[in-house]
Amino acid sequence: MTDKFYELGHDFDRFEDYPEELYEDGYLEKFEGYADLDSAFFDCAQISIQGEMGIAQREITEGGVWSVLTAQVPEKITFVAEPELLSKTDFPHMEYDVRSWPIMSGRMVEILLSVRDFPHQIIPISVIDFMGDPIECDYVILHLGQLSDLMDMEESIYVKDQSIIDPSQTIIGSIKKLRLKEPEGGFPPIFRVKWDEVLLYVSSEAKDALEAAGIKGLSFSRVWP
Repeated sequence: MTDKFYELGHDFDRFEDYPEELYEDGYLEKFEGYADLDSAFFDCAQISIQGEMGIAQREITEGGVWSVLTAQVPEKITFVAEPELLSKTDFPHMEYDVRSWPIMSGRMVEILLSVRDFPHQIIPISVIDFMGDPIECDYVILHLGQLSDLMDMEESIYVKDQSIIDPSQTIIGSIKKLRLKEPEGGFPPIFRVKWDEVLLYVSSEAKDALEAAGIKGLSFSRVWP
């Protein structure tokens, strides 16, 4: 059977001279409210950055009541990174705290969009070295605009948990085996799946395009049976 999609990960070969616990290209320069912004990225919520300070908004529901959470964010989000490591990848592996913020080069974004358009926002970032000096690079956050409801509930194996918000509701917990339903027109070039929000997936077409373009620092794990 032809592979349809892959889990997108990081190639750690550039860290071969580093201890395993240091397998990170850099970290976020923390700002007040960054945790709320992380929730917005995690939920694929719409983010609006305006003026000197921006606002990230996401709608949530608790007990059937809708509300909007807002997070103040800087005009430009700053990461601190090691220039030598950064120069070897289009897909930096940042600290665990920002695992739901897909950071990649502008070139990588272009390749993904050349395969097919998909709901997204481009959020610019700045990068400095450990001495505070700017690093010239074109990295951005590719914020996905939706969680794909593609999980095959009959073929996947997962644990059912009780909802903390509404104990009468059953939700999906840890997923042991993921199977997806292919949408009409094929899988998006890059996507996240509802109930499995952190992991990124790419279509086989996107994988081929990224490899053909020589995009660096990627790994692809086969998921399709």
